[in-house]
Amino acid sequence: FRKRPTVTLFAESVSPLCLSSYSEGMAEFAKVGAPILFSPSPMMGATSPVTFGGHLVIGNAEALAGICFSQILKSGTPVIYGPHTPVMDMRTMRCTYAAVEQAVSRVAVAQLAQFYGLPCFGTGGGTDSKCPDSQAGAEVTMNIFLNAMAGMNLSQGVGTMAGGSYGCLEMAAICDEVIGMAMRALEGIAVDEESLAFEVISEVGPGGHFLDHPHTAKFFRREMFFPNLFDRQPETIWSEAGGKRTEEMARDKVRRILSEHRPDPISDSAKSQMARILKEAGQEAGYS
Repeated sequence: FRKRPTVTLFAESVSPLCLSSYSEGMAEFAKVGAPILFSPSPMMGATSPVTFGGHLVIGNAEALAGICFSQILKSGTPVIYGPHTPVMDMRTMRCTYAAVEQAVSRVAVAQLAQFYGLPCFGTGGGTDSKCPDSQAGAEVTMNIFLNAMAGMNLSQGVGTMAGGSYGCLEMAAICDEVIGMAMRALEGIAVDEESLAFEVISEVGPGGHFLDHPHTAKFFRREMFFPNLFDRQPETIWSEAGGKRTEEMARDKVRRILSEHRPDPISDSAKSQMARILKEAGQEAGYS
């Protein structure tokens, strides 16, 4: 379990600058050597200063306090540095999930984590839109790509809609496609003798083409990203196939996965152990 833990504790402070009973689970996780994700959530303009610098100071201080607390409980407890960077929209008084200030602050969080030598966490797949529309696509693409380019290790909120009010499976499918593109972007450009292809260019020469060259067959799968959801067909083929919008195609994909996927069942022994743990926890908390 310590080598490949299957569960992580999500612990938070109460901004600004308070630890509460919400963090008591850290003692149990530290005891068994399970990882702890400490993720304070100061809200820019509400529970943290409205300036980027002050917002990051509060989040960083609370995150370091939580990490220090985990090491006081048990030295060597694995931890994840994860200040959230929520923003209070001053017109609606709602906590946003996709403000550009939030995305920029997460870049700074990733840089701070790299400075401390710690893995980092942040939101990234959520949107303030109420449905998988153009706003949702723009917001999740901005957030996912900025997280990826900044070096964020773990992103939360894929498929989350309306500022965290509910989730949307169609949006999760769309986010999966965006994540695939972001991961391809992170691979960068190979610069070696075969990739530069000087000899291939010389062989084809002026006015030729590379479609049937063995070099193309050898490398096109490595070099190119092929979408599973987004459509690249000519408009005539797209129209003949029903002319479906992206969110409609995402809905079809979700329904297909739900009808065809068969996850491995939980064993009877695991079920009985989970029931026992829940019952004991209920009794300890005073529930019948």
